[in-house]
Amino acid sequence: RGIDPESSDAPKTSKDALERFYGIPNGDISELSPSERTQLANNIKLIRTGTKSNPNLIILDKGTGQSARTMPDTILSLASDNKKRILFAQGLYNQGGSATLPYSGLTLIVSKQHSAAIKADDPSANKYCFTIVRLEPPRGNDRIERYSYLAMTADELFSFSSEELMIDFGSKQTRKYDENFSHGTFIKMFDYKIKPKRLRINNSIISKIIIWKLTQ
Repeated sequence: RGIDPESSDAPKTSKDALERFYGIPNGDISELSPSERTQLANNIKLIRTGTKSNPNLIILDKGTGQSARTMPDTILSLASDNKKRILFAQGLYNQGGSATLPYSGLTLIVSKQHSAAIKADDPSANKYCFTIVRLEPPRGNDRIERYSYLAMTADELFSFSSEELMIDFGSKQTRKYDENFSHGTFIKMFDYKIKPKRLRINNSIISKIIIWKLTQ
């Protein structure tokens, strides 16, 4: 929309953003029809692969996305305040996603920015970028584990150019690469450590649960 998210023209709350950007009356998801909720839920998905004892969890969203230069300061950062002045965004100090890291030895992240979010001074913005986050045991006199991520330099991830990137979006009917991953973020957590009895993922309702949580 050409709106600076930190400006006075931006929505003041998440409900305002839902109404303005997604046409949700009063920012209340319950006012949408079932088909409208399903269509909206296609923007973010939680998918389980692997076995019950060794599941892999995928979180995929069709959001703004990140570039090879922006991700180190956003998804991969800790205690940063890049959302502090964006009133309608969820989270403040980039610690939500990192809370999952102790439960997975390896996490793959692939992202590409939406064309409207590309900045001229970022040559990596129109490319796909990727990294792998790894949990490492304590070294030397360290008392706790540490996390490291794959990068080309200290400030930039690896990236590549491609007209399209086909990623499995979790189609129950075909289980094929059914849609081009044109922008957004794909996160796959390998061998996620959770008790099988507690992992009940129903693809028909999980997206609606996620959308409901985003509106709270």
